[in-house]
Amino acid sequence: MNVPKRRKSQYAFTTIIGNAPHILWQNILDTQVNVPYTADNEKQVLINFTICSLLHDICKAGFYKVATKNVKNDATGVWGKIPFYSIEDNFPYGHGEKSVFLIERFMRLTIPEAMAIRWHMGGFDDSAKSGSFAMSAAFDKFLLCVKLHIADLEATYIMEHGTSEVRR
Repeated sequence: MNVPKRRKSQYAFTTIIGNAPHILWQNILDTQVNVPYTADNEKQVLINFTICSLLHDICKAGFYKVATKNVKNDATGVWGKIPFYSIEDNFPYGHGEKSVFLIERFMRLTIPEAMAIRWHMGGFDDSAKSGSFAMSAAFDKFLLCVKLHIADLEATYIMEHGTSEVRR
């Protein structure tokens, strides 16, 4: 599979987030780039997938704030403040379900779109980790759920792999 080269970006996860303000958009765009590789060529499927890939992480808007932390410079032994992103969740409604809720305030999603956005985290979702079978049922019933989850995984772990400054 030919994956297009992407500019250097960083993972969109809190634990490995860097200090570049573009990173959340980069992950969304990288997920959307996977449309030709993971979606059928049917026009409606491409429309559904595009909507989902561009909006699946809308719950992260206003979720991170820039803060500072004290870090010791190993070379000089001097402590200094550096910026980093911290979480400020003013609307703790979940992840995928929060994105669906926020999107639905402005546009109607189809049932497959809503299900795909709700379950795009796959097994990383708190409900799935705690034993719910709803994700498995959604994956069985709506192919779009599986395709969005795979595209998001590919964007994060293949296209953006090794680009985070935090894990170096």
